[in-house]
Order: sequence, then C-alpha cells, then structure tokens
Amino acid sequence: TEMGLTALPVEDVPWSWVAGVVEETGRVLLRAPYLPTVVAAAALHHAGAPVDGLADGTLTAALALDGRLDAVPHALGADLLLVADGDDLVLVESFTASPVEHVDVTRPFASVTHDGGRVIGSASYARDLHWSALAAESVGASQRVLELVVEHLLVRTQFGRPLGSFQALRHKVADLTVLLEAARSTT
Repeated sequence: TEMGLTALPVEDVPWSWVAGVVEETGRVLLRAPYLPTVVAAAALHHAGAPVDGLADGTLTAALALDGRLDAVPHALGADLLLVADGDDLVLVESFTASPVEHVDVTRPFASVTHDGGRVIGSASYARDLHWSALAAESVGASQRVLELVVEHLLVRTQFGRPLGSFQALRHKVADLTVLLEAARSTT
C-alpha cells in the first residue's frame, strides 16, 4: 500500500490481534457481522477449507455453533453459515433466513432453514474460537460500561460533592477495574 504496509495472510494473523479488534467492536456495540465472519474465516482455514472473500470482508458469515437454527445472529444477509451438527462443522452455502425478535438487541437475529451442507471438519475448534471472540467482545462492552460509570461519578453530585469523591464508590470502581483486567487477561 501507499504507506508500505502489506496485508498478512489469514494464517499469519495472531488470534490476539483479532481478539483486540473484537474487543473494540464490543466496546462500541458494533452491529456489523465482524465477529462471526472472522471466526468463520479462521475456522474454515483451520479445517483446510478456506473460502475466498471472508478474510477480506467481501463475504460475511453467520454461526450456529450451538446447533440451534431458531435464532442465529447475523444470518440475515450472510453469504454462508457454519453449523455445528454434533461434533461436525458443516458449511452451508445456501440457506433461508427470516428475521426474529430476540432479547439481545445488539445484533440482528434470524431463523434459518437449509437443505444441508458439506462437513468440513470438527466443530470444537470453531466453538473455541467463537467463545474466545464472545469473551473479547464482552470485555469491550464491560470496558465501555466502566467508562460510563466513571464519567457519571465525576459529573453527578450528591451533598454538593461529585459522587466520585466518595471513598466507597471509588473502591467499587477499583474492584471493577481489577475484575475487568482479569477478564481481559483470561480472554
């Protein structure tokens, strides 16, 4: 590129880099299908069945790694679907998605039907990646909540003083910060 930077092949990108980006998507509650697409790209590459277009964002993916098809996040408009069928990871390239209401309003959900797909390997690696990505996303969302709490404590007053000046609340924020850093390290 103009700056002398080159793109790394998907197999050379450390998962910790991806987790950092996913953490930021959680911090801003990104509604785009970034998380399922990067998990699908990595899982398909690991299974020896890479799909052109996933790594560069040309195509998007949805994940049904719990095997349920009644509420699949980001399935509406996705180009492909990875489904866990027991221990098998199935690549589904033709499916129908219908929007459904869901308690999680941070992402769109759809009910999915399909006529089958191709078994490409074991679902365990894809599940592990998915759980890791969801953990990173949760850390990002938690980070933003902590930032909002601190902002509130600095602005809101009680008894003529900012709430943040009360020692008990400062201790709670410190405890939450330690828990958040532990979650980030675990992720």
